Amino acid sequence: MRKKRVCDYIAEAVQNEILSGRMEKGMPLRQEELAEQLGYSRIPIREALQMLESQGLAKRLATRHVVVADVSNQVIRENFDLFFDVELMTMENMQKKAVLWRETVLQENAEESFHQFLIENSTNEYFVRILENALDCYIRFATEETKDQYNADIVLSIGSRSDEDTIAQHLYTILRECDELNVEAIYSESFSTPRIGQAIMNRLLKAAGHQVITAVEVGDENC
Repeated sequence: MRKKRVCDYIAEAVQNEILSGRMEKGMPLRQEELAEQLGYSRIPIREALQMLESQGLAKRLATRHVVVADVSNQVIRENFDLFFDVELMTMENMQKKAVLWRETVLQENAEESFHQFLIENSTNEYFVRILENALDCYIRFATEETKDQYNADIVLSIGSRSDEDTIAQHLYTILRECDELNVEAIYSESFSTPRIGQAIMNRLLKAAGHQVITAVEVGDENC
């Protein structure tokens, strides 16, 4: 894994603002203003803006001005659909080539290590670029945004709770990832909605061999 540069830290700071919705679509990303706000020179700011463009978070207009791109919920869902599909194809290619899976130690950055392992073993350079963008931007933000809410050795994000269709679509991939990480127990939020929510719960029950431990909600007065 490459060492982070100044522009990487700048890009992360702006990524967080955009993905959290604090920077909205069309908002100008001016080098001078960002340099003053973040306390860096314009050179790493310029490099960070180029990174944001490659990640689909910034857009360069015909006037050469850079603005925040459209990062709607629909766009995020489509991006994660692409990431999951590319990772699945990468794992299938690794299986065909008999790549030995590296045992990942249960540690705080276990998810990052898993995604990085796929990147290191992909022989498709375009796939590598897509997965690097996914890990450095979208997956990093999704993990950091929610990890403090859970007390666990490994925290894996499958998508937004409000989009159960995407969760159901990629559940198999996440369960396979858990298997590769030698996970012995999975703690998941429940899904009580009809059809899709029930299908997700049924798949989780099957993966657990119908061995279930019921937990109360966080913040429950009876905890």
